[in-house]
Amino acid sequence: MKSTYDLIGTFWDGRPATVAAEMVPYDPLVPEAGTPYCLFDIDGKQRSIRLSALFAVRNDADWKRIKASLTDCRWVAVIDDCRPRFQGEAVQRFHERRLLQALRLLQCEVPDAQIRVMKLPVMGRAA
Repeated sequence: MKSTYDLIGTFWDGRPATVAAEMVPYDPLVPEAGTPYCLFDIDGKQRSIRLSALFAVRNDADWKRIKASLTDCRWVAVIDDCRPRFQGEAVQRFHERRLLQALRLLQCEVPDAQIRVMKLPVMGRAA
């Protein structure tokens, strides 16, 4: 392989994936990570971060920026915005493993926050 190739996701390789996280319904009103304190923080700082933003982390500097955006959070909602459409078992298992790795790192690095997962609602389907 050419040495100048940049493999996406290598930051997550080899990280532990043992974690249990609560699934909660999607709430578009939860402020994004990095949003300053606001009226919605009356019960404690709650922030959301998109899973695609976590997957885009390439190095420790990127991770430190994300961690700083979640300082003093009481809970963090990870919005699963990049679930694969392909239903193949290997693809789904890989996505789930990367999700668990990201959640585990969040739990370790932002220990005072409860980590939750929100799945985006599926658009265009009849109820």
